[in-house]
Amino acid sequence: MAAKNILRDFSNSNLNSLLDTAYNELKSGRYSDALKDVNRVLSQLALIKRRDSDGDSLPDWIENKYGTDPQNPDTNNNGILDAEVFFVG
Repeated sequence: MAAKNILRDFSNSNLNSLLDTAYNELKSGRYSDALKDVNRVLSQLALIKRRDSDGDSLPDWIENKYGTDPQNPDTNNNGILDAEVFFVG
């Protein structure tokens, strides 16, 4: 299922479970229920994608993916914010 590929960057079993439920609802013809569940997944993804715990303008999911610390705005303590290192080099 293509939607599973979207979630591969996120370790969130609740979203995966909800997506599985939606898929099973679709297979059984319960389209309205499936649509509600998919909308919940999309809403949660939007929140996750915006979360920036350390306030360095680099979302947590990107920091997790590329190995910087989402709790520290300057992971390598070089005086440059992680976001600047990521986007400028």
